[in-house]
Amino acid sequence: MRGSATLLLVGCVAGIALIALIDYATGVDVRVFPLYFFVIAAAAWKGSRNAAIAMAVLSAMSWGVANMMVHERAISEYVWAINIIAQLSAFVLVAVLISTVRRQLTLEQDRSRTDPLTGLLNTRGFLDRAEFLFAIARRTGCAVTLAYIDLDNFKTVNDQHGHQAGDAALQVAVEVLRSTLRESDVVGRLGGDEFGALLLDATKMDAEQVLERVRAQLAVAMNGRDWPITASVGAITFGSAPASLDHALRAADQVMYSVKRAGKNRVRVEVAKPDSAAATVVP
Repeated sequence: MRGSATLLLVGCVAGIALIALIDYATGVDVRVFPLYFFVIAAAAWKGSRNAAIAMAVLSAMSWGVANMMVHERAISEYVWAINIIAQLSAFVLVAVLISTVRRQLTLEQDRSRTDPLTGLLNTRGFLDRAEFLFAIARRTGCAVTLAYIDLDNFKTVNDQHGHQAGDAALQVAVEVLRSTLRESDVVGRLGGDEFGALLLDATKMDAEQVLERVRAQLAVAMNGRDWPITASVGAITFGSAPASLDHALRAADQVMYSVKRAGKNRVRVEVAKPDSAAATVVP
């Protein structure tokens, strides 16, 4: 990331220098100053606002020097200063406008992938991130575990104590997930009381330890608030990531529902059959 930002700045500076050279070589008869806007726009769109403003200042200085060398000396210094200030204002305005548009687009993209209540990834965001991590797992050949976490008795709390209590319970669950899962793990809210977790480079044993810790700490946190909420956790471990994320999700969901049928409040991690596109669980 830092290397690409440096490359962008070097490219912008080189572009400004080239435009200034062209401006000087063509003289007053050819107006090439609009070319500076393209460089500033690139810095604003691909870089930061500060970088774009810096390019705007450099563009104004380059434009001023190039034109000072070709214009007649009869022009007043005050007029010259006014021209540079006007040009600088235009450059900075474009830099600020484009960087603002870019920032808003980024925020909207983030919002479209974020659950507004919990701040976790929503289904769309989780699936996008999972696809990315599955691609990494395929290249590296590392194990990956996909888990479904369902809150038992959540509906009871929601119905008896109201939606405000239900929302608070979800927030407690999120706090437990964030504090218990590893930094490399990805978690998202996939439904009303369902969460998904993707554990990269996690074998069945690794996943069992992490997910059991989630289940136990969630039970303690909920019990401390007199809520009868527990967690049913179903997960499936792949020795290598399958080609179909959809099939993997269905397999993990099936394991989770088998936990619900067996009595809830427990963790079950299965291993997928190798080379199985449908992510069939090993019996």
